[in-house]
Amino acid sequence: MTDTDLTGALEFTARLVKREARNFYWGFMLLPPGKRRAVYALYAFCRLLDDAVDAEDDARPPPGAIRGRFERIARGAGADSEADRMVSLALADAMQRYPISPRHLEWIIDGVLMDLAVARYASFGDLQRYLFGVASAVGLACIEVFGHARPEARAYAIALGYAMQLTNIIRDVKEDFRRGRVYLPGEDMARFAVQETALGADNTGIELRRLLAFEAGRARRYFEYADGLWPLLAADAVACPRALALIYGALLGAMERGGFAVLDRRFRLPAWRKLLLMLRARLAGPGRLAPARGVCDNSGNEKGLLRE
Repeated sequence: MTDTDLTGALEFTARLVKREARNFYWGFMLLPPGKRRAVYALYAFCRLLDDAVDAEDDARPPPGAIRGRFERIARGAGADSEADRMVSLALADAMQRYPISPRHLEWIIDGVLMDLAVARYASFGDLQRYLFGVASAVGLACIEVFGHARPEARAYAIALGYAMQLTNIIRDVKEDFRRGRVYLPGEDMARFAVQETALGADNTGIELRRLLAFEAGRARRYFEYADGLWPLLAADAVACPRALALIYGALLGAMERGGFAVLDRRFRLPAWRKLLLMLRARLAGPGRLAPARGVCDNSGNEKGLLRE
């Protein structure tokens, strides 16, 4: 790999992030250049993988082919396109500079590919495996870039991934349903008497609002637990995940104040609000909230799943 190749790859991933990462971009801006480039590479890998899985059925290769493609990108063992080559080069540079484990990338691939094999989740325990792969595994890779002081940082990173992905699930109920996917646990839907057909309606019924409020409470507890992460991260990087937690927490708050009417409108934060939250994260000290009891197994074993 020449310096010219690497420069082109880093420019490619930076452009991709700026174009696609509507929320993450604000947090990434707070990182020093070297760490920012590495996180850009991780985001670009995840973005290409998401796009491959979300492609139309007639244009999407079988799951085994998608897995093989992204394993090659992760190993730097060949590329199917120029975009794949750029991401592979940027990712190889990131893995050379920071202790990102290949298993983190394997877990991400496993999680995203679940969307092609699993369309419903009977329990929250079942959903946790999905949350871990598509969100927490990304966080585990990112904290290796950020730098962290103790192994328990992994448990907090897992919790933050759960919280952020649950926020996405609440916001995207209708969009996901129209794609044939229901992430709200079946046991919770039964508890609140929500029928699947209600997820595709134009108006958010009271039963669904109550269910989403319940899931939001679950997300809040994970956000609260994840506050334990901040004092464990390197000082030059902590503002990035803190900004993301603030942005996603504010999005969750906006949905709460809007009565969880997620079928009636799409909730977004304006750019000025994200900027203010970014500044707040930059100015914040390393303080934390007390852990929410029973939210997380704080064993530091990242392969384990967090408990409620």
